[in-house]
Amino acid sequence: REPDEQGTMTMMRSYAVNTEKGMRFSINFQDIGGEPRSAQNNQWASYVEQMTTAAARNRGERVVQIHRLTKNVIEMESWQTVPQTGANQNYLNRSIIWRGRVYSLGCGSLLNKEVANKVTCRRFFNSIRFTAKR
Repeated sequence: REPDEQGTMTMMRSYAVNTEKGMRFSINFQDIGGEPRSAQNNQWASYVEQMTTAAARNRGERVVQIHRLTKNVIEMESWQTVPQTGANQNYLNRSIIWRGRVYSLGCGSLLNKEVANKVTCRRFFNSIRFTAKR
């Protein structure tokens, strides 16, 4: 468990693990408020890819690609430079909006200039399941 951070509307809770082979897996989530069943709380706005890309570039990341997988899932690949070490790290992020909550899953290589194992990352991303309340 990593320290909570203040998100846009509520606290953001985060979990992460680094493997001995140099991979990092993370998930964080935060509530965004509003009616959980409304369309705006279950699908990304049309401009979110552009906004996400701009934010990543402002943080100094090089965005390789970003695309919408479904109305509520966006995936982005980027390279990030770690200020303390200068290491250039490859990451994949999947952002999901579902029932008024945003889930951000991250997967990448902690090793300098090593491409993340995309097969392993997609297995991690695809492992998340949501169940409907009855």
